[in-house]
Amino acid sequence: MSGSRLLNHLKRFRDVREASSYLDFVGDLLTELALRSDDLRFHFNPTGSGNSILPLTINNRYVIVKERDRGGVATW
Repeated sequence: MSGSRLLNHLKRFRDVREASSYLDFVGDLLTELALRSDDLRFHFNPTGSGNSILPLTINNRYVIVKERDRGGVATW
């Protein structure tokens, strides 16, 4: 994913704290699963529309998806 594309997706988070929390959680998950950055089994699958923000895919399955908040309630 290009830098400008990543920035556009990061801007979809409510604020820096929310983005940081999501990315910390994803990082902890990848560490726990012992996946390295060059492991082809995982990637972010950014969508162009809809409510999903930076879905994480491992082995062709969505593992975690952050969606836009609905009614002030976080949707992880």
